Amino acid sequence: MAFAFEDRLYGFAPRGLHRGCVAEARIGRCRQPSPQPIGDLRLIRREIDFAAGPYGTFKAALIHYLQGLAHQLADKGIRANAVSPGNTYFDGGVWANIEQNLPDLFSSAMALNPSGRMGTPEEIARTIVFVSSPAASRTSGANILVDGALSRGVQF
Repeated sequence: MAFAFEDRLYGFAPRGLHRGCVAEARIGRCRQPSPQPIGDLRLIRREIDFAAGPYGTFKAALIHYLQGLAHQLADKGIRANAVSPGNTYFDGGVWANIEQNLPDLFSSAMALNPSGRMGTPEEIARTIVFVSSPAASRTSGANILVDGALSRGVQF
């Protein structure tokens, strides 16, 4: 992925993004002076759960853990946020595989999504870049949904 736009806009770009349910983007500090250091950002997938079990429990625990970190580290100028993408489609990814091998499941997933499409890794990355930037310096302890209105829960 190319992050030239984000690099020019915010002075840094995401590094270390990995495929999977949980990935870390260790952003580090901006190249330009920032009033607050930027801490770790955890990427947590949030979507309608096709497979019940420990997935949702683990995901909820990670979000709760990050909210605790945000509170504990706020006085040090360190922010902690979760980004929870919904279904994300890319060549070679799980949804591309499901589309080819389990078309009925893929159709079911698409039917559940009110936006009519899955997200892209670039859309998720842009959210991570923004929430990690000085432009979001007051955002800490948040779980940011990037799922095209797929989630039916209310965060308050």
